[in-house]
Amino acid sequence: LQGSGTFQGKQDFLRDNGTGLDDRLNRTLRSNVRYDKRWREAGWSLSAGASQTKNLDLDRSDLVLPEISLRASRKALFGDAGRNGLWYTRFYYDGNARMRNTRQTTATSQTDRTRADASLRLSTQQRPADWLNLNASFNSGWRDQNLRSGSEEGVRSDQLSTSATVSQTVYGLFHPRVGRVTALRHVLKPDVGFSFGATRSDTGGVGFTGRGGPWKANRRLTLRLSNSLWVKYLQNDEEEAKARLAQLNLSTSYNFDRDRRPLSDLVTSFTVEAGRRLNSRLSLRSEFYDDEDDLLTLPRLRQFEVTTTLRTLRDNRQSGRSRSGSSQGGSQNRSSSSSYQERFGNDRSDGFGYENGLQQDIDARDRGRTFHTSHYYARRRSAAGTSERSWIRGSLGMTLSQIWHVNYSINYNLHAPGVALGHRDRITAELLSVQREFHDWTATLNVEPSGLVDNRAFYFKAQFKEIPQLRLERGDRRRIGS
Repeated sequence: LQGSGTFQGKQDFLRDNGTGLDDRLNRTLRSNVRYDKRWREAGWSLSAGASQTKNLDLDRSDLVLPEISLRASRKALFGDAGRNGLWYTRFYYDGNARMRNTRQTTATSQTDRTRADASLRLSTQQRPADWLNLNASFNSGWRDQNLRSGSEEGVRSDQLSTSATVSQTVYGLFHPRVGRVTALRHVLKPDVGFSFGATRSDTGGVGFTGRGGPWKANRRLTLRLSNSLWVKYLQNDEEEAKARLAQLNLSTSYNFDRDRRPLSDLVTSFTVEAGRRLNSRLSLRSEFYDDEDDLLTLPRLRQFEVTTTLRTLRDNRQSGRSRSGSSQGGSQNRSSSSSYQERFGNDRSDGFGYENGLQQDIDARDRGRTFHTSHYYARRRSAAGTSERSWIRGSLGMTLSQIWHVNYSINYNLHAPGVALGHRDRITAELLSVQREFHDWTATLNVEPSGLVDNRAFYFKAQFKEIPQLRLERGDRRRIGS
């Protein structure tokens, strides 16, 4: 059973954290209560709740009372024998139902609405042979936008989907014995799949009844080919390791129920890797039709993309942890850090800064010295003409004295006609983050250096290590004097 309530005044909270002027000047009262119950063995779960949002300045409120949902998780229809059971034990069912009653009140009107929806799905997964996969599912759903309205009827929708996939993997093993290389392995995996889907929507009364409608079918044949080259080498005198050198993938599909361009584009991707330090990816998209939708003899290149990435990482987390292990709460910090890495991975350089924004990336960054740079180039042809895109990304991080963590990232546009090469407008994203660790808490300051003088944009956060929910945040993106 959960319940919460908040009151937001116009003096501090929304002024400091909001991005819209109207929201910062409004007072809002929010409250909600929720009850959740789950029967694990039976596979059922029930949720009931109520909430209210009231604008104290405009005298407007939105009330949800109640909102009830019932869900049945996927279970076997004829017992549960697992993958090794008979074929009929791999038929499953699941479903859910929900009802939501709302009331919107203003100074002059009151609107009541009751929405409801329900769905039931049957599915099966069969693998009669190692090279053959069969899947089928049928889903029937019903929804009504307003049960109170007698003029509006509920809508039922049915969806049927089936697929059959034939795949096989072929291996080729070579032993060149060159230096530390002990073996090369080529993996070839062709894949052919056929899918059939059909949908229909009917207008009917309450429940899963209604007038039958026509089915809209969709038949598709999918072709895929995967190539990969692996190398096995001696990491030291006794241990062996393996790494992927190159990967080539091709895919296309044919839609039997589409009159215009039934053959989809040929998608090709080629990746070359040199460990975790350097990798390059080439992506091509080729079309089989000309501008008049006539079939070409050979596919024509329509889109071209290439991305090259270089990473370097000098990890000092082990030494940092050994120093902090003697301090109070050191073991908890290590467990918290390891849980973060399990969720997001060890290398966080790809997502730092230029994708997360000013008010993000506030976690501990004791990863040593890191450097990451990548270049992207794309060229696309369309009926309107040819367009190009090119940018370079870079990020640099370092740890000083085990307590200071400094990270800088930038995204620079290389293709901007009419803009000088050194102009600030070519910087599409930038972030400088400085973090200071104390005994029980951390402080983080994020700024955008190139625009700091003009917009005074910053973000500050102080957070307890053991209780990260206890924190102080402050940020202001407004232009001073506006």
